[in-house]
Amino acid sequence: MIDIERLLANELPFPPRSVCFPLEPKAAGTPRMESLRSYAIRLSAEHNLSATRLLSELVAPLKRQDDLAKLVPSWYSMKKALSAGLNELTMRTDLDKLTMLPWENVMASEGLYFPTMRWCPECVGEDGRRGDAYEHLLWNIGCNKACPYHKGLLREACPHCGSKPARDTTRNVQKRCPIRACRADLRKPMDGTPTEKDIYVAGNIGRVIADGYQGKSAQPDRLRQVWDRLVFPLFDSKVDAAHHLGLTEGLIYQSGTYTTRLKLKHWAQLSWMLGVSLSDLLLKEIAQIKPHLRPAETGQSKPRVTKRELRNKAFTVARQRKGKKLSVRRLAVEMGVCTTRLRKQLPRMTRGLSQERRKDMAKAREKKITVLIQLAHRARSEGFPLSKRAAQSELKCRSGDYFEGLLAEASRRLNGEYFAF
Repeated sequence: MIDIERLLANELPFPPRSVCFPLEPKAAGTPRMESLRSYAIRLSAEHNLSATRLLSELVAPLKRQDDLAKLVPSWYSMKKALSAGLNELTMRTDLDKLTMLPWENVMASEGLYFPTMRWCPECVGEDGRRGDAYEHLLWNIGCNKACPYHKGLLREACPHCGSKPARDTTRNVQKRCPIRACRADLRKPMDGTPTEKDIYVAGNIGRVIADGYQGKSAQPDRLRQVWDRLVFPLFDSKVDAAHHLGLTEGLIYQSGTYTTRLKLKHWAQLSWMLGVSLSDLLLKEIAQIKPHLRPAETGQSKPRVTKRELRNKAFTVARQRKGKKLSVRRLAVEMGVCTTRLRKQLPRMTRGLSQERRKDMAKAREKKITVLIQLAHRARSEGFPLSKRAAQSELKCRSGDYFEGLLAEASRRLNGEYFAF
């Protein structure tokens, strides 16, 4: 028992107290777990604060991030700072798991979240009957189009007025349209049904979200193991694997090295085509995974182009662009292949293009250095040194390593004279 007299006499230390209520995340550890944005909105409502005030007055000073007061970057691009600040305010340790941060080692952040709010009309109705409706993290994922529980499409706009809630809104999911002149019911199901692939992807992403909250995560070299030990043994070459799986060649093979992270939509595509759940693909031992390769989707598998056909196509593109500068990258884009394969199949042609490109760049650099020297002589004749801003304006060149290199070379040729920066 606690000795009240000693406690009042300040002889016993008080246990630490949190600044904000340590609310429990809704449906934590399940595919229906709420998002960090929804948690922040509920936390601000419990303290009779707006979400803007919670961020600007409590979280932003704590993490020294003034941009957290702006809602657009705070929910998504600054989720690390936001989750760390909320963890410190509530004395919790699991709020970073209300995002996809547990999987940042193997998943790229580009295109991870959908640009506007989305919701499942039937889930909103069920959550409203149990209590307050909240935003599921699964609805935020950009490549997800369906609800795995109700087998319906996600809604992103009002069915009556067509208005779309912005992702920086400070309101949680509502049952009716926030536009006063509309107030239509947002629980009306979407027309149409999702495909089998959409439901499969939604269910797999939901399980990955649940695994992330339970502390499971993949190692950074997981993607290399998947390519080398699971995917490539199923095909004759990397090119055939890319065509069959619906992925680009440059995605799995770049200058002899593998990419370390994939976008979530590419992980989902790989999971669907291999017939392996996304959770097993990320966490299970490679030797224990037994893929069931699906047939290539319509219009996805492409016949392999021979070296002769590739060379003829390259010469055709080069003739069409006669008189225009042509780089290896531009040639690869117009031919629809990756630069790695182009360099490997047509080494002489790509080597010649690269040499011409380097010569053009050297000529352009020498021309700019000559202009800088002329400006320096003109400035000296007028009685004042050349300024960096005037040089940038004349060359139409931004500040950076390239511009600094031009200045250094011009200064060397003039023995350091006529420049004052």
